[in-house]
Amino acid sequence: LQKGMSEAEVLTRAGSSDKEIYFDSEAQRTIESLKQLLYIPGPDESDPHLTVITLQKGRVINIERTKIFSPPRKTTGGQIDTATFSRLEIGMSEGEVLIRAGSPDKEVYLGSEIKGAGDSIKQLFYLPGPDETDPYITVITIKEGKVINLERTKVFSR
Repeated sequence: LQKGMSEAEVLTRAGSSDKEIYFDSEAQRTIESLKQLLYIPGPDESDPHLTVITLQKGRVINIERTKIFSPPRKTTGGQIDTATFSRLEIGMSEGEVLIRAGSPDKEVYLGSEIKGAGDSIKQLFYLPGPDETDPYITVITIKEGKVINLERTKVFSR
């Protein structure tokens, strides 16, 4: 997989994604809209990496891979529990998220290659550790300092 590849080629090579994330409402969606495909590894897979592919105009503009079945670093928030997730809201400031959820395991910046988005979109990833009995990945999307999207995805059943 590489930048510039078509979405169809990604789907042919990697198969259907486990999750799709859009950055606008369905009513406002156009060919210019950003879309992400998340490929979430299962516990038996030999490659324990979350793969996030960002698309615009049907083409890959960014590929991020993060190992998820490793213990979170001491400085990170790790998995967000259900009670904490329920207190997060669209429109909340990034500072409020960090106070409620702690530091993320990974920050991804969607850069200036994205037309119309500028450098102001970023995502905070909260990843489960290997000892989680009910593991979820939480992705919080922030634009201009405010939460514009909250996604919580179960990694696999145990």
